[in-house]
Amino acid sequence: MGVSTRPVISTPASTSSPLFSSLESEECQLTNEKGYENGAVDKQRQGGAFAWPHRFFQRQLISKSWENSPWVTAMTLTDATLTLEESGQDDNIFFLMAEENCPADASHVAPLLAFLQGASLVQLQRGHRDVPTSNIALLIDGNISEHGVRCRPYLGGLSAHRLLKELEKKRYNEDSSWDEHGLIDAERRLIYAVDLSSWGVLALVGSAPESLYRRLADFLLNYILSRSYVGVHFSTEGPETFALEFSFPYSLWRTSKVLMRDHRAKSSKEDFLRLTHDVTFLRTLAGSKPDSESFDGIYSSHISCIVTGYDQYRWTGILLCETWFESDNIGLPTPDSIERYEQEREDYDAFCGVVGLSDPLCRGKGVMFDSTTTMWRPRSYFLRVLGVRLSQIYKESQVLYSYIDKSTKSIVRQHQHLLQRLLKSVRDDQTPTGRADVLSELDNLEEGRTSWLTMLEVLVSYRLVQYAVLSNFNADDYCYAQHLLAICRGLEFALDHNSPFILEGFTPTGICDP
Repeated sequence: MGVSTRPVISTPASTSSPLFSSLESEECQLTNEKGYENGAVDKQRQGGAFAWPHRFFQRQLISKSWENSPWVTAMTLTDATLTLEESGQDDNIFFLMAEENCPADASHVAPLLAFLQGASLVQLQRGHRDVPTSNIALLIDGNISEHGVRCRPYLGGLSAHRLLKELEKKRYNEDSSWDEHGLIDAERRLIYAVDLSSWGVLALVGSAPESLYRRLADFLLNYILSRSYVGVHFSTEGPETFALEFSFPYSLWRTSKVLMRDHRAKSSKEDFLRLTHDVTFLRTLAGSKPDSESFDGIYSSHISCIVTGYDQYRWTGILLCETWFESDNIGLPTPDSIERYEQEREDYDAFCGVVGLSDPLCRGKGVMFDSTTTMWRPRSYFLRVLGVRLSQIYKESQVLYSYIDKSTKSIVRQHQHLLQRLLKSVRDDQTPTGRADVLSELDNLEEGRTSWLTMLEVLVSYRLVQYAVLSNFNADDYCYAQHLLAICRGLEFALDHNSPFILEGFTPTGICDP
């Protein structure tokens, strides 16, 4: 698929007055009416060789009709040879900019195409019977002005089909009758998706305008392939956009009545997208009584987030997270579940808006339509989401380490206990049968211990455990915290100075050298 030759739509900075200063106090309101006179930019905050481009702080001219058009629609309109109905299976997401006859490009997007497993955008658009109807996403659209926050109606949970239909609606005003019909510009768009499937992928890429789709391929690949990444990106072709992104794999421990499995697959020929490790056998190794009512599992998961747009006023935030490993042991929705925010919506309606709707991207640690600056500036918002999600991963790592440490110490104590029994049997000159029983238990313990260490090695090799060491499990919490702090400080510097700060392959696994 060739790269579009359509001219770049976005232009340099507009001559109209921009909004607010780039970094005023957090207590101030960000509006669409106020700003620097004559388009001036805060030079104190923008000086230096790595300053963010001025266009980020100004309301630049964009083609609203182009932004209101999904890239796949624009491509089929401008190239008669490309039609959704007639395109082959490998062309489902031809708009991901894979160069024709380029093996490197084809190999790059191959995992994403394989993940679709035959699902097509045409089927999703038509609501085919194979398209699941379960809710997978939340959509939050709105803007802020001197009159306060203006938002489109909150729709609650959306299926992949409904998400596509909502995202295909016009985002920006193209004529004077827009406000007369009560429609609101979605200058800030937040998309929250849980357990993203092939249909969810199609909903995102099938509705994305050119400015968004150019970053979607790498963003989705990081999620599907469980790659770690933190980066700041500025476009070098196409619309003049920025992108802030993080992608973190992690592992967690859950005890549930049923061992959970992720039924998504990387392709039709591969295993599950995320791994499940049954570690219930550790109870027996530790000398505990077997419990057939519950299972212990170590599950792999992933969180990905991207904040991208034209400037600090018009941008999109997308967060992908997972809940497939959660169970309803206590009958309450889990923190990241769509059901949690559905319940909040019911409370919101019941109490006439007195109970606020929380922000799902920040895991409920913020109000969805908050009017403070942090929630409406892309850089501040990105750092807020990053902080919340790193804290989540760190806490899950602490719990996982606690269980690993507890299980290992119990196994060591059980091993010592069996050795004492064996020595006692020798001293007491017990029958060979008695000693054989103890030796059999020791053999079983050693076999289980070997399996446990092998499993840990696999977990670490796949970068699924946050901080785990195979010998005595003596992870240095202080080093871990300092490393994360350095990451955040480095990212803040990059955000302020347009530094090429990119950490590929980063994961909070084994971050402290032994």
